[in-house]
Amino acid sequence: MDHQDEFSLCESTDAVNRTVNISAYTVNLMKFSKNLKFEGSRATQILRDQHRNTVSLCEAFMENRITLEELLDHVDYSINVHFVLEDTILIPAFAPYLSEFLGFDDPIRVVSGEHVSIKRMYATLLNPVTFEEADEINTDREKHEKAAIIARTMLQHVFREENGLFELAERYMPDRVKGETALALMEGKKSLESRFNSGGR
Repeated sequence: MDHQDEFSLCESTDAVNRTVNISAYTVNLMKFSKNLKFEGSRATQILRDQHRNTVSLCEAFMENRITLEELLDHVDYSINVHFVLEDTILIPAFAPYLSEFLGFDDPIRVVSGEHVSIKRMYATLLNPVTFEEADEINTDREKHEKAAIIARTMLQHVFREENGLFELAERYMPDRVKGETALALMEGKKSLESRFNSGGR
């Protein structure tokens, strides 16, 4: 398997599908909680633990086991804590080794691009800017349908990170850097969660 093939795992999220109904809105998704281990080195374990919670909540929403508000609270947390930890700590620590050993940065660009997309979908759901956007979420059913798209996107995003970016980080980051990254993530998580819980963004 060459280096480019290693990241092709990120494109296989439709390999295991099932169908669920949510507010009469039908989507296909895999049972991610049954197909991911959420285990890695200390450099990624904090983030993998957050992934486990994300998958649990997103699947619960898709199966009508939690409310829209509970899902959106978690998306808000992911945007303001989890994504920030990845974008400002893990990715900067890992990027030099990805470039050195693989010679391309596709995994990072994919992950960063998905962060931007999820933020945009979340912002549009809460505060539609155009008349078209407002009209698309005019009813509770439409809000749930838009939220289901966010949940599905989050599930696919976690799958790509667990099987793509994080596995590459485990392989190519030196042990010393993994230790430094783990400490930075612990400190960053504590600070970001304190700000998030106090209402700061």
